[in-house]
Amino acid sequence: MSSHNQKLAPTSINNPCPVCGDTTGRDRHATEDEAWFCAEHSSIKKFGVVGEFKCVSHSKDGFWAIFKLDNSREWSQEQRENWRAKQARRQQRNKQRAKEIQLVEQQRALSVDERHKLYSEILDRLKLEPATITDLRRRGFTDKEIANCGFKSVARYQKLAKKYDKQLPGIGNDGKSLAVRDDGYICPLKDFEGRITGLQVRLRQPQDGNRY
Repeated sequence: MSSHNQKLAPTSINNPCPVCGDTTGRDRHATEDEAWFCAEHSSIKKFGVVGEFKCVSHSKDGFWAIFKLDNSREWSQEQRENWRAKQARRQQRNKQRAKEIQLVEQQRALSVDERHKLYSEILDRLKLEPATITDLRRRGFTDKEIANCGFKSVARYQKLAKKYDKQLPGIGNDGKSLAVRDDGYICPLKDFEGRITGLQVRLRQPQDGNRY
């Protein structure tokens, strides 16, 4: 199977690109023939070499250069060890950077009380459309249960009345919409104290069997 049409796995902390060290998911790994799609070196000419890897092709859109392990030349043991040590250091730096970013995000995360306040405000401004009520009744919910659960109807990328903190889960990148990819309805998720900690979305027209 060609690298161009087989399934490609994105890079990550645990699956870094050995050509440039990317871990962000920008690069891809064609696992069946051990090829790497590297964006960092997309401008390299065919048969150009980076470390232990040789460019064998480019993606059709030109975004990636496709690399495979270069077996056309001999490396000394010292060269291989130096290159692998460099890759290991780069991977360690990436892991450390990821931990630092995660720590910053955790420190910036909103408290349960803050989430409850903001989610409550958002839900109060949303409506419960007749189509949603009909669907919920069809699923066995009574009108009382529908009201108690707090269901609300949402549209694709539901617009909000004001800008919200993007640290609030479910808020779009613009802060003025919900990250909902299609029409459906949402149900608030609550803790034992009744505080809203998150929102679950059910799509009206599921895609690929993914209803939520």
